[in-house]
Amino acid sequence: MVFWCDPAPQEGGGSLPAAERKGERVLPFLNYRQTVIGYLTLMALPRVNRLRASSEVGAAVRRGRIVSNELATMRYFARSTEKGSRFVFIVPKKIAKRSVLRNKIRRRAAEWVRKHQSVIAGGHDVAVIFRKPSTEATRSNFYCLLAQLFVRANLIS
Repeated sequence: MVFWCDPAPQEGGGSLPAAERKGERVLPFLNYRQTVIGYLTLMALPRVNRLRASSEVGAAVRRGRIVSNELATMRYFARSTEKGSRFVFIVPKKIAKRSVLRNKIRRRAAEWVRKHQSVIAGGHDVAVIFRKPSTEATRSNFYCLLAQLFVRANLIS
């Protein structure tokens, strides 16, 4: 799979309606609550792909190999027991005081991982610790830099 970075987002253009270009899904047959609940369930990683226990997250951070760029630091290590990879996305309060912004960064990262799960190597515990530039990064730049982390760690097959 080839990852490319769009150096500058194009103004206007595109064949998508305005609502879809902004990232909104227009579903006229659902009420607001159903749309929001459906949107949130699409964004979350499956439970088997999440590092949940504090001891598991601590082990990934302590024992993991390190790969970094300006967006984040990734710590990962191989597990031999299971075939699927598990992820945790850490956004410290120091870089984003508002929980809305911290959750937005987590959702973006989870969305990228969910979309590219078929090409990510299995059997790893991965902790991604975000830095301050992740709060100002555009979506395309965010995805590009996140892809670079996975390529540097040889987690993309």
